[in-house]
Amino acid sequence: MATNNILNDPRFEGIKRFESKIWLSSPTMHGDEQKWVDEAIRTNWVSTVGANINEIEKQIADLERTGVIRGYSAVIDDAAFDDDSVLALIELKVTPQSQSGFDEIAAKIASYDEVESVRLMSGGYDILVSVIGRNIRDISQFVNQRLAAIDAVQSTTTHFVLKSYKENGIIKTDAEKDERGMIF
Repeated sequence: MATNNILNDPRFEGIKRFESKIWLSSPTMHGDEQKWVDEAIRTNWVSTVGANINEIEKQIADLERTGVIRGYSAVIDDAAFDDDSVLALIELKVTPQSQSGFDEIAAKIASYDEVESVRLMSGGYDILVSVIGRNIRDISQFVNQRLAAIDAVQSTTTHFVLKSYKENGIIKTDAEKDERGMIF
C-alpha cells in the first residue's frame, strides 16, 4: 500500500506538521479504511482547507453580514453550573398599543437584563418571557416590580422550570436511574 504524505498535497499548503505528538494509541487502518480516508480527502469531503471549507465560511459570513445569523450561544446546563439559579417562563396578557401593537412592549421587556427571551405568541396569552434569577424571590420581585408595572400588561402567569430535558436541539440530561420506588 502506497503511503500518501498529506503535507505534499497542494490543498494543504501552509499547514505545519505537529512538532510533538502524544499518541494515545497507534493509528492503524484495516481493510478499506485507508481507501475511504484517501477518497474523503481527495474529494474534499473532510478537510480543514479547500473549496468546500472556503464556501461554507463565505456562506456563514454572508449570513452574519445580512443579519440572518444574529449571534452564537452555548447551551449551559444551569443545574451543573449554578444549582441555585431558577428559570421561569412568564405568560403575559397585554393590551396592544395603537401605533406599535406588541412591538414596543416587547422591546421594553427585552431590554431588562434578567430576560433571556421574549416571544409573541398565539393562544391564551400574548407574550412569553423567559427569565433567569438567583432564586424564586428575585423572579417574583421582577414580575411584580417590572412586568406587572407596565401599563399595557393585563395579567401575568409565572411557571418555574423544575428540570430541562432538551434545549436548542441538545439533550441536557444524562440517563439517570429513578431511585423512587413504585407504590401501588
